[in-house]
Amino acid sequence: MVDELDELLTKRAEPQARSHLAEKIIAASLEGRGQKSKAGGFDLAGWFGALADEFLLPRPALAMAVFLVLGLFAGMNIETPTDEVGEDLVSYLFVDESFDTGDWL
Repeated sequence: MVDELDELLTKRAEPQARSHLAEKIIAASLEGRGQKSKAGGFDLAGWFGALADEFLLPRPALAMAVFLVLGLFAGMNIETPTDEVGEDLVSYLFVDESFDTGDWL
């Protein structure tokens, strides 16, 4: 089977490369750069885009998982007002019904 594949690949004709293809690619890339510089002025969106490109993460899923785990760990270790109240949570959450709400409620 491998021999058949090799035979098919050797029989296949190679397409001719375009003349001066490398020069055309280089010229097109330089032309694109020239258009950016010709616009002139300060481009805030372009500046933020370039800044965001500096902070690319090689493994975004891993970074997100680490931040989630750190966030959960920090959330469990931060003291909340309910820690100070203790067992008297009902009085902490009690709403005085004698408060006049008027017509807005």
